Amino acid sequence: MKATIVVCVTAVTAALAAGSASAKPAFHPAQTAAEQTLAQILKLDGANPDQVDPTGGKPGRRPRTTPAPGASYLKYLTTPLATAILGAEAHQVKAACGGVYKAGELCGMDADPIICAQDTPDSYLVRTTQSGPSLAVIDAAWPPEQGAQPSPSGGYRLKLTDGVWKIDGIKCQAGDAYNWSAH
Repeated sequence: MKATIVVCVTAVTAALAAGSASAKPAFHPAQTAAEQTLAQILKLDGANPDQVDPTGGKPGRRPRTTPAPGASYLKYLTTPLATAILGAEAHQVKAACGGVYKAGELCGMDADPIICAQDTPDSYLVRTTQSGPSLAVIDAAWPPEQGAQPSPSGGYRLKLTDGVWKIDGIKCQAGDAYNWSAH
């Protein structure tokens, strides 16, 4: 009887350990270089979206479908990501306004594609789900209200290029994705 109990307790302990090994880490304030870079980019986009978000245009103009050479957002986003976001914006402008921005109308995306929202929190919590020397996949979340859980906003793939972390892919919690594929 004692041997059976020890075996059962050992099996349960092993099963619990295996289950917790596959669980995602908890959200926390940014710690690693990649996490800190992501948190800074998200905060900058919330405060000054024109520096980070490639979308938006002037009335009477068609949206860009490729990044402008030297665009400020290319300091934070890879060219493939910026191109994907611009393509999604152009598609939205075509569907909503016939392909040309119109004064006083929402022709493009109705949420910021970088932060995956219309509003921004004061700070973000993060959790790295995959990392390597030049690649990190990080989930971002809004801090929780008292007694609640963090509210995930999106997943971000960052690449280290020439010593600089840049966002290379975004998968918003609501379903939109830009330059994102299974990783």
